[in-house]
Amino acid sequence: MLPAFSIAIELEETLKQLLAEEQRDNQPLSRAFALHETGQDKWLDLLRQAAAATEAFPVYPTVEKELLLLPERIWKDELTELQLQGLASGQLLRLGALTAAYDLLIDYYRQAQANEPHPATKLFLSSCVEIKRLQKAALEKLYRLAIHQVWGRVGFSPASR
Repeated sequence: MLPAFSIAIELEETLKQLLAEEQRDNQPLSRAFALHETGQDKWLDLLRQAAAATEAFPVYPTVEKELLLLPERIWKDELTELQLQGLASGQLLRLGALTAAYDLLIDYYRQAQANEPHPATKLFLSSCVEIKRLQKAALEKLYRLAIHQVWGRVGFSPASR
């Protein structure tokens, strides 16, 4: 197993644990985190398959984003429900921390791709970057919802960064 994959599996398992903790402890977002965790489970299975590829002539599994990401309709329904329920201010920091975790994973896969000499492995790692970007985008919708709700209660928005 390439070190890049063993590290990736370790990082992804840690993310899965974070999502499971959030699902257990974080109402009303537990359903959204359960949906996200489902995609993470599928991703870990795919990553383990990739890690089993031989180093000399690797054949990686096909990355099908439709299987790893939930349909947009499900996310829209979840966002609509969360808008009606409202989110606590503390959700903002929890969602921000998870969003940062996805940024770190994206950076990791980019760096692993840049340092990998084998073209097939480079291609698979570029798929890893793309999947993590799409998963982060789904989570970021929840984060943006929390931001808007918090600043809506305050009555003004923060200065641009």
